[in-house]
Amino acid sequence: MRHPPRGVADTLDGTNSPPGAMSSLSNLIPDPSTPFCFQCRPAAVALTTFPAFSSPGVVSVAYQLGTRIYGLIATARNTGHDEPFVYDIPSATFITVSGVTSGNTPVTQASAGAWTPPTMTLVSTKILVTHPGFPGSGTNFGWFDISTLASPAWSAGNTATNALPSVPVGVQQFGNRAYFSMSNGQVWFSDVLVPTTITNASNVLQVGDNTAPTAMAALGLITTSGGIVQGLVVFKNTTVWQVTGDVATTNLSLNNLSPAAGTLAPRSIANTPLGVLFMSNDGIRMVTLTGSVTEPLDGVTVPFRNVSIPSRVVAAYNAGVYRICVQNSQAIGAPYQDWWYDQPKGIWTGPHTFRYDVAVAYNSTFILFSNATGATRTLWQSDPWQVLTSSFTENGVQLTWTYQTAPLADLGRLTANSAIETTINVAFGSGMTSFTGTNWDAFTWGNTRWYGITTFSPTQQLSVVASDESGTVLSQAILTSSSSGTLWDSFNWGGSKWGSSISGLRPYSIPWTKPLVFTKLVILATGGSAPGLKVSNLQVLYQPLNYVP
Repeated sequence: MRHPPRGVADTLDGTNSPPGAMSSLSNLIPDPSTPFCFQCRPAAVALTTFPAFSSPGVVSVAYQLGTRIYGLIATARNTGHDEPFVYDIPSATFITVSGVTSGNTPVTQASAGAWTPPTMTLVSTKILVTHPGFPGSGTNFGWFDISTLASPAWSAGNTATNALPSVPVGVQQFGNRAYFSMSNGQVWFSDVLVPTTITNASNVLQVGDNTAPTAMAALGLITTSGGIVQGLVVFKNTTVWQVTGDVATTNLSLNNLSPAAGTLAPRSIANTPLGVLFMSNDGIRMVTLTGSVTEPLDGVTVPFRNVSIPSRVVAAYNAGVYRICVQNSQAIGAPYQDWWYDQPKGIWTGPHTFRYDVAVAYNSTFILFSNATGATRTLWQSDPWQVLTSSFTENGVQLTWTYQTAPLADLGRLTANSAIETTINVAFGSGMTSFTGTNWDAFTWGNTRWYGITTFSPTQQLSVVASDESGTVLSQAILTSSSSGTLWDSFNWGGSKWGSSISGLRPYSIPWTKPLVFTKLVILATGGSAPGLKVSNLQVLYQPLNYVP
């Protein structure tokens, strides 16, 4: 029985599922070099803790432009209000934002419970911000004026000439105009390249009924003639609409793409090369480049059907990875779970263990903000793959990984099964985590390693548990691989290696303490995250028994 781990799936029976179905690949991500092989997820790394801000709290919204992150954070500068910020990543500095007052900043919202998430978009030289904390009555939305990048300025107000009738639900750029979604189901749109002015009072679309749109997203559309045109996708609770054209070219059009699928999770929406992904009530769907709405993605749907508060769901897409953080009410303790969908491979991994409440793509990585205890007031960088500088300690805690199969296929047999011989393909990393060097004559011969490695794991272990489909433990085992360095003066020259050994990917026999007897078998492997560690195929030698369970 060969089980190559393909990806996570919601299944109770591997017999009736695609080959390689896994119940968990927690803190494991696809190895970029080898199919059905997984390596450890790099830890999220703190870039800044907002040191110059007064009592910094929760970040409510963020937007990436160039090398900078623009956003709003709760502070004591104007008590009870969010404060605009601009952070430049390469220089690791905050850029001063002028014009901030208590009168033009929104009231800080609760960090728990249902809400209307703030939104941001760029139109011309203004980054517009909608926020439910704006009071209205002329202060309906805000914006960063980035006409001079070195000195961004903050303002707030309402559209000129024709004012928005209330605080907008969201904003999105389309056709160089700002499209504002309103609570009565209307979408108002500004003049071209002048996002704070609506000259024509007829710049309004009624999107379906009078319920508020939940979100908007830009989408390139493939036309029948083979060209690409820009479109705006407007989401409501149970419908998806498409806006194309413009009033200036007399071809503005509104069409219903889906009468039966929408979203209650505005921040689940993410643009990808193949279309716009979003969380519907039955899983993750996509609005494709042809304007159609797909069925839910294969594999994982249960966590998305059982979200505690959909409006708190957060997602982002970058470097081929769609990642979405949800609070799964179906799981014990209703934990926050980070699920990753590898779009090129079409597989899910997770649930990963870092909670975030705001996420934006930046270069080939992600910038995250979290409301979790010990993680708030921090700007985090989370890489979608390992690099030479990857860390595996996250928020002060060493990461661990979980590899758990779905109940393995029964091979179509009527009888119970037994297994004694089982192997799992593993590559143990070196275990080296830091190099500081050792001064000559500063140690006792035979007590210091060749490189002066002060943090060194001489062995790596992973524990393996076999259980049946009900969770009854059948046997347990420990796999250990030595990766120790070589002590000075403890070997003959030419008789030992310079540094620690690094094993290649190969099968290791699992030393069960007794034969496994089962109808359905589940294998769980866990270990500490480390560079170079990889885990792949599982092989089980089945022996049919002479009785029916």
